[in-house]
Amino acid sequence: MNTSDQPILSVRHLSLETGVLSLRSLLLERKLFRKTSILKNISFELGRGECLVIMDDGRSHLPVLIEILAGLRKQTSGLILCSGKVLTADNPRRNSIIRPIFARSDKTLENGLDIGTTLDIPLRFSTELRADERAARIRRTLELLRLPPDIVAEHAWDLSPVENMRVSLARALVLKPRILVSNSAFMDLAPTIRAEMMNISLRLRSEYHITQIFAARNIDIARKISDRILILANGAVEEFGETDQVLGNPQAAGTKKILENFSTRYRYSPEKS
Repeated sequence: MNTSDQPILSVRHLSLETGVLSLRSLLLERKLFRKTSILKNISFELGRGECLVIMDDGRSHLPVLIEILAGLRKQTSGLILCSGKVLTADNPRRNSIIRPIFARSDKTLENGLDIGTTLDIPLRFSTELRADERAARIRRTLELLRLPPDIVAEHAWDLSPVENMRVSLARALVLKPRILVSNSAFMDLAPTIRAEMMNISLRLRSEYHITQIFAARNIDIARKISDRILILANGAVEEFGETDQVLGNPQAAGTKKILENFSTRYRYSPEKS
């Protein structure tokens, strides 16, 4: 990211506390409601079209951080800014600025609606486009993902796994978001689908400059798709920097331990030719 450019995304001192109900004394039958910090003072910045992979120690509530970034949960403190403007969880425009995507087929595709209706729903609720304008937006999104226009009449059960993943991504892209976030960097997908989604991810960044944030458990995938890596340990930022620097020459002892754990537990298995 050019230091003279304003970051597309700034996360400043983000924290989350949850109430934990615990028994302080069984003899007295006294209950204590105490607060526990699960995310602590998280800060980072990303430029337009950059990809961030977040990796953690397994105890840092990474899925919760992804939910907060996606606007699905509120943080206790801290700010999330897009192009210098604060985004609150209840901001009506947030849904069209930061969109979640799903590693598995979107559950909304399984509710009996045809694909056209599924793609139209976010446009009806989040924009003021007329019906013909929504239809045109859907057609352009399908073209972007190389899906045939007549797929709008199909249902999820009619599609291949790759087509279902593309439609899930289309549902996120139809609102023209600036940022996409996902709780998985394609790790749970079959190799052919994973390769397809990785290629689409790279194209969205290079051609359309969409910033992307993924949670990941695999070093090889992180190296292939990311510009920057953020390491979480005990709910706080252990290290943040360019991918080659963090993976090739980690500075924090916690980072080295986490990367060593990932290198032995999770291995990337590309599709065999």
